[in-house]
Amino acid sequence: MGETLKDRLFREPEGKSQGLLWISFALLFFTIYLYYSGLNDDRASIGLALGVLFVGLSIPELLPSDQRYLAGLLRVAVMGGAVIAFLLGILSF
Repeated sequence: MGETLKDRLFREPEGKSQGLLWISFALLFFTIYLYYSGLNDDRASIGLALGVLFVGLSIPELLPSDQRYLAGLLRVAVMGGAVIAFLLGILSF
């Protein structure tokens, strides 16, 4: 019925379709970053940060299906890095 956090994080990678979806979101945010940095806008950094986050989320999904543990470690590292960056004010909105 309910998944534990460990089961959710260390699940089998969802495959290329999910990974390519995350990469397409990353490309969208990199495009937003380029647009706003061309305008010399201070808000451009959020586009770069979210682009990097989505690239980080795509990597575990592109791994082979037997790499559950590595995919889980990468998911934890990416999300942990995002939380730390937010708490340090790097991703201030």
